[in-house]
Formats: sequence, structure tokens, C-alpha cells
Amino acid sequence: MDKGTPRMTPQKEADAYEHDVDVIRNDLDRLVGELDRRRHDLFDVKLQLKRHAVPIAVTGATIVAVVGGLITWSVLWARHKREPLTKVRRFRAALARMIDNPERVARETPNPLLKLLTAAGTTLASVIAKRLAVRFLEQRRAASY
Repeated sequence: MDKGTPRMTPQKEADAYEHDVDVIRNDLDRLVGELDRRRHDLFDVKLQLKRHAVPIAVTGATIVAVVGGLITWSVLWARHKREPLTKVRRFRAALARMIDNPERVARETPNPLLKLLTAAGTTLASVIAKRLAVRFLEQRRAASY
């Protein structure tokens, strides 16, 4: 310490620390209050609808337009596929594919043993994946406590 700086007594030092703690506590109280107010505002649906009316309306209109367009397109496509001329074109294309690749028309049935091994391997893989997922979730739950 400098020679010109007086030493603080333990009581004055304690009072200074107490004052600092009070200032920090008041700041924290103010911050927590502000966070609480913002939380209430965030989950207030009516308030959010008022604040964001235009973006919500535009998003809703866009979703309705996209869904309506997809429905219209699918109905028109289904009608188009039922037209006789379209059926004839598709039949002609299928016939051309059959003539070009006759081996792909009727494939041989796969080996039954191979089918059995594939099913067993798939089942084993799903059991292992499930056990790993359960173990991972249990470790995560234990770590959070």
C-alpha cells in the first residue's frame, strides 16, 4: 500500500463488501424481472399475434396457396393419367422397355436362404440399434441429474 492511503478497518471493509453485494443483488433482481416479463410476453399468444400479424398472415396465405396448388396439381395429374391417349403412350413405352430388356420383365425369385439371412440381419441390426439408443438415453438422463 502507498504511504498516503489509509488502511480500511475490518468493519469498513465488510460494509464495502456488503454494499457491493447489494448493488449486484439489485442488478440481478432487475435482470430477472426483465427476463420474467419477456418470458410472459413470449408465451402470450394474443400479444404475439398483435405484434406479428403481417408475417403470420403472409405465412398462412403461403401455406394455403402451396397446399392448394399441390392438391390441384395432383387432381389434374390423376385425370391426365386416366385419359385414353396417355394410357396408350404409357403402354407403348412399357412395350418398348420390354422388347429392349426382356430379362428385366420376369426376374428369377431370389434364393430363400438369402432372403432368410437378410431378414435375420435386419432384425439383428434393429435390436442392436434399439439397445444402443436405450443405453445412450439412460446415460444422458443420469448425467442430467
